[in-house]
Amino acid sequence: MKIRTQSISRVEGAFLEIDLEISQEMLPIAFEGYVFTDQLTLKGKLVNEGKHLFRLGATLHAQIEGACARCLKPVQTDLNIEINESFVPSGHENHERVSQQMEDAQAPEESMYVYQDHIIDLEQAIRDNIVLSLPQRLVCSSQCKGLCPKCGQNLNQKQCDCSVDSPDETGQSPFDRLKELL
Repeated sequence: MKIRTQSISRVEGAFLEIDLEISQEMLPIAFEGYVFTDQLTLKGKLVNEGKHLFRLGATLHAQIEGACARCLKPVQTDLNIEINESFVPSGHENHERVSQQMEDAQAPEESMYVYQDHIIDLEQAIRDNIVLSLPQRLVCSSQCKGLCPKCGQNLNQKQCDCSVDSPDETGQSPFDRLKELL
C-alpha cells in the first residue's frame, strides 16, 4: 500500500485518486475477537498541501465478524471509517517546520505519519484508524438476554430453571464473594 507522490509533489493542490482493495494478505490484521470477512476498500484522495505536506482524505470500508458479548452468537457488522491523516517527509527539521505551519493555520492537533523518498506507506495509518474504530463489544440485538451465568443456557432460545441469586450445591451464591469485598 505504498503510494508514489512524484507526480503531484511539485504542484500544491494536486492530488491522486485512491481506490484500493486491500486483502488480508496485504494487511494482515489480527484483533482479538474480530475477523475481517471480506476485503477492505479504501477510496479517497491524497492531496499535496504544499511544503512537502500530503493529506489523505478517504473512507475505509470493512466487514467484521465477532461473537455477541451477551450470548456468543456470531455477529457481522460493517465499518465505515473516515480517514484524515497527514504525511510529512522524514527528517526532524522538516517535521518541525510542517508542525509550525499547521499551528500557524490553527489546525487541530493531529498525528502525522512520515514518508521517505516520495513514497507514502498507508499501512500504519490504516491500522491505527481501524483500531480506533473497532466497537468495544458486539451485540446481536439490543434485546439479547445473553447466557445464564449458572447453566449456560442461551436465554434468547429458552428460559432456564436457574435463579442467578440462588445458592448452588454448596449452599453459596456465586455472588457471595463479591458481597464480602463490598
